[in-house]
Amino acid sequence: MKKFLLLAIFVVMPMVTMAAPECNSYTTVSYVGNQNPEDDEFLYKNENDWNLTKQGFINSGRKNSGAGLAYECDAGQNVSGCKPQSVVTMWPGHVFKGQVINKEQKYQCKNLVGLNNKWVVVEDGICHTNGFGDVAVGDCVPDAGGGCRTLTNVDCSGYRLSDPSGIEFKGVCVEGPEFFCLATKCREGLAPDANGVCKSGMVDNKKPVDPVKPVKPVNPVVGKCHPSVCTSEVCKACCAKPGTETIWTPSVNKCVCVNGGDFVKENNEWVCKTKTVVVTEPEKYICDAMLLANVVSWKNRCVNFADVLTQISALEAYCAAVPDKDVFLRLYDELKVVVDTTCVDEPEKDNTVVVIGFSTAQSKISESVSVLQTLTSDLDVKKWRDAQGKFNTARLASDSIAGVVLGTAGGLITSHVVKKNQIEDGFEDLNCSIGGQTVAGWSDEFNVGIQ
Repeated sequence: MKKFLLLAIFVVMPMVTMAAPECNSYTTVSYVGNQNPEDDEFLYKNENDWNLTKQGFINSGRKNSGAGLAYECDAGQNVSGCKPQSVVTMWPGHVFKGQVINKEQKYQCKNLVGLNNKWVVVEDGICHTNGFGDVAVGDCVPDAGGGCRTLTNVDCSGYRLSDPSGIEFKGVCVEGPEFFCLATKCREGLAPDANGVCKSGMVDNKKPVDPVKPVKPVNPVVGKCHPSVCTSEVCKACCAKPGTETIWTPSVNKCVCVNGGDFVKENNEWVCKTKTVVVTEPEKYICDAMLLANVVSWKNRCVNFADVLTQISALEAYCAAVPDKDVFLRLYDELKVVVDTTCVDEPEKDNTVVVIGFSTAQSKISESVSVLQTLTSDLDVKKWRDAQGKFNTARLASDSIAGVVLGTAGGLITSHVVKKNQIEDGFEDLNCSIGGQTVAGWSDEFNVGIQ
């Protein structure tokens, strides 16, 4: 509570025992005078208690926090309040003066000569930010060129703004220490002054010139992150790094790299290392060597088939490019069918069969010659003439009779011809005529049909 009994405090102070300061319980708080939940006298563990406190403040008619709980810095309370000089360590996500603080922070209960009780951040000269690393009092979040980095409303979410009408900011660490977003550019029609307050009627909307920063010696981070207070090697290494590189988080015993990556040890040195994502291309398929050997053999097999050779060359060209396994196997199977059905090899001759065939043919030829010789001997003139050279009418008669007996056309024709043409000199003058016109003579070959 706010205290105004200055005289009473002077009287009571000598009577205060020198016992160690302590902070009792996380409790329901009450409000007097113009107090409200945002006063620096209260610390809330999380947003839930903060929201419950605001609701309780309204429901109780500005008297208490209702279901909301808080740590209260109050020298006048011995039961539930925290006495002056008490130190409380708050976890990330706690609420102080209406702001969510996303980092671990120590606070000390202070009583300023009886005028006011309030929580004060334990100063170490550093603003330990969640997204920008450690920023020393008087410094800003640096950019790559050594100036102040331009931040947006999104970047500054969770931090105090110099003016909500700002659209661009620079993040600075002010006394407290407290990280503060100072407007450098405002919405249309407004311009920031030197304190980052957006005002109308300004001549232009130029960014204020950054103040010249004094040159400071580079010292390791002091306070709770000084290497001397660390018990582990990684903690000491993390705290020895500049605040722009690493942030030590005691609650989880982890070193956070401000610009991303992991804090690892390489070659006996601790560094922030970003994981390199290696993009590997899929392994190129190579056509099966045994199947390609078959394709090459098909060239000799299909040398006389130009269309098939063209398809073989196309498959080889496909394999020389960027082939796909499934496509190659399909093309191979299709080409094999074409080769098997088109490039058919002629059967080889069997010499044994040739020898046997020749022997058989030779035998048949000999038999045929013998038959022909017998036939030609029957055609000898002397067979048809007697010893005196006269026409052998007896042979003619016998053959004619034999033909008639046999019932053959040859016999009938011979008989008919001989009877109508009884020529003594033989058959040389015999002929065949139709209607008195000669159509065949002696030695002519013709077929005769009988109706």
